Amino acid sequence: MGSPLLLLADEPTSALDAERSEAIVQLLAEVTREFGTATLMITHDLEQLALTQGSWRMVDGRLEE
Repeated sequence: MGSPLLLLADEPTSALDAERSEAIVQLLAEVTREFGTATLMITHDLEQLALTQGSWRMVDGRLEE
């Protein structure tokens, strides 16, 4: 993977059950901290927002905080 400044994760948990989804999101958070990388995760699962530092919503092609 090298040393990226940004890790993009587009729907990384889309086909997983809730337990596995949480484990993946926590793993992404650990990797982000360990390597000093920013992670941008796209998801439709609003329950995962509790595990993030911040979130934005896209509405009609515009980002909203």
